[in-house]
Order: sequence, then structure tokens, then C-alpha cells
Amino acid sequence: MTVRYTGDPDRKTVELNVRGHVTRADCDGVLEPLQRFIDTHGRIKVIEVIDSFDGFDPAVLVAGDTL
Repeated sequence: MTVRYTGDPDRKTVELNVRGHVTRADCDGVLEPLQRFIDTHGRIKVIEVIDSFDGFDPAVLVAGDTL
């Protein structure tokens, strides 16, 4: 997986680590846990760490319901 999700409930912080080429599946894999974290903790902080970035699939930009 090129996007890794880590939640820290004590700090109300989510860290997203990106490495390589980001796919729609990568984004879908972090959206549900991210939404649950927000629903549980309210306002949160998000930190994005980009180790490397080789672009992303165009499907990342399209709403999931239309694919």
C-alpha cells in the first residue's frame, strides 16, 4: 500500500504516509478509518508525510459513486 493511515486518539491526530504511486484503492483504504476517527473525535489534526510521490491514478479525482 502506498498510503498508510495511523491514528493517535490521545492527540486527536491522524498521520498519512505516502510512498510511490497513489491509486484509488489506496485512497479508499484510508477514507473509511479517517471518517470513523473524525466521527469519534470531532475536530482533528492531519499530518501528511510524503516519503516519495510518483503521481496518482486519475480515478483518485472522481467520486466513488460514479466509477
